[in-house]
Amino acid sequence: MRAWKSVIPALIAAAGGIIRFVNLGFPHELAFDETYYAKDAYSLTQAGYEKTWSDQANTAFASGDASAIQTALKDEPAYVVHPALGKWIIGLGYVLFGSDTAVSWRFSAALCGTVAIFLIAVIATHIFSSLWLGSIAGILMAVDGEAFVHSRLALLDSFLMFFMLLALGCLLIDRHVSRKKLFALHPPGLPQVHSQTNRHAWRYGPFLGLRIW
Repeated sequence: MRAWKSVIPALIAAAGGIIRFVNLGFPHELAFDETYYAKDAYSLTQAGYEKTWSDQANTAFASGDASAIQTALKDEPAYVVHPALGKWIIGLGYVLFGSDTAVSWRFSAALCGTVAIFLIAVIATHIFSSLWLGSIAGILMAVDGEAFVHSRLALLDSFLMFFMLLALGCLLIDRHVSRKKLFALHPPGLPQVHSQTNRHAWRYGPFLGLRIW
């Protein structure tokens, strides 16, 4: 049963990943706010900071001509509004696939959106102590329209969601590990003795060691 709690969420995530990655490069143009994040990500991979672009930048990206994209990038630094981490993650796609395909600037969002399905399923399974409810949560996440669209565009929303889910998952692991340590220190049903030596522990709680999660 413990193995199925990982296998089934992984299968659901794989199915959700298929519909996210199929024809990921369509449309082959900067859609919506990709005009900010995809271009900033490209600039980061080339110069290490965000630069300004010429008026032909969007046309260059749509053409799939890597040299035209490079030419449209100016030398002046841009006014930075958004944090760089998400744009660096988008930039990973340029490193892997180059800049001549829309897959390059959407790959990272699709990957994080797919992993998020797995995280949702595992977290829900843990919270509700039910593999069935966890699987339903994963399926709903896999077919949710907004999650699907955000996973196929170079926007920062998918990365924010991914790290928030990761943080929640770590918090749940920490709670599970801490409970096991507490039970080892104070088994249920064992009478507790208040004394001067353990007064500090009772006031502030027992020391559980390094809580890495």
